[in-house]
Amino acid sequence: MRSYKEHDILVNLILNLSLSITTTESPVAENGVLKKDYGYVYEINKIEEEFETIFGKGFKPSDGFLKNESKKTSMTVECKSYCDDGDSRLIEQLLFYGNNNRFLETLNPGNLQNEILVVCYKNEELVSKTLKNIAIVKNYPDFETNIVLWTVDKIPGSSDYRIEKKEGTHINDNALEKKMSSGGFVVSPSPSLLLITPETPENALVAQIAKRILVCNTASDLKEIKIGDFIKRQNDKVLPDKKMTSLIKASLKLIPELGTVANDKIMFKKSLRVGKIKDKIDELDKCTKQEYLNILSNNKTLGRKKSKKKLDKSQKTITVFFEDVS
Repeated sequence: MRSYKEHDILVNLILNLSLSITTTESPVAENGVLKKDYGYVYEINKIEEEFETIFGKGFKPSDGFLKNESKKTSMTVECKSYCDDGDSRLIEQLLFYGNNNRFLETLNPGNLQNEILVVCYKNEELVSKTLKNIAIVKNYPDFETNIVLWTVDKIPGSSDYRIEKKEGTHINDNALEKKMSSGGFVVSPSPSLLLITPETPENALVAQIAKRILVCNTASDLKEIKIGDFIKRQNDKVLPDKKMTSLIKASLKLIPELGTVANDKIMFKKSLRVGKIKDKIDELDKCTKQEYLNILSNNKTLGRKKSKKKLDKSQKTITVFFEDVS
């Protein structure tokens, strides 16, 4: 975890809790449980395409957005590893998330009941300052959005973190409210989750690398990273650096939405389409060995576009479709 900033860790934990980007070796971690057991889906693929058009270039949305269609509720997520008393940036962010109609309409086209979820470390000073800023926002006359504060605490002697509720009430979700009020979740951070081994099929290895590139991009402000530095972050790898480099290049070739390789660096895409990337990663995970080899040998990229040609019976069993790189 030493390569990740404190804010990056918070974002990673929420992603792992809701998106289940990675699997975990921890016997107690509950990665993906928000989606699996509580019905919350990390929704950003649609809004990320619209935000720049609506709010202009350089606009940075919230750290996450969780949607639960069955319970007609959603949460705009803001992670904080630091703030001051009367922190103007945090106050402005919370007011914007709660009061900007265009922002809310973009997030909630189905008129879901939205609340703001603030996530910070379980540090007495940080929690106190965060609560003071939340109180300031709640005192604004026209502010009516519900705000809930979760805290994150490293479990001693473990790579896992406990996430629990500190303040507020999940008014539209009794099950989640009960869970967060009685111990919360135990989550593992992404850098130490996946055991990359030589026995893993190459398409699965490439999918795992793609997941980590996605996390690295979404959880930081980096525009690029040296391939060697990225490899150093993978502290559970047992593969040679040369093999890791080839897997990285393959993942970016097959999923160009993640970025490109130039001068031995991963050049991240400025605007990520997380939903589309996740779909392609899922498709890559499901490939057979022969399908994967065919993609590489024919210079193709993953995609969901189906061929217009009529498939014969043998072809109809293939569930992954590809389109030529142009």
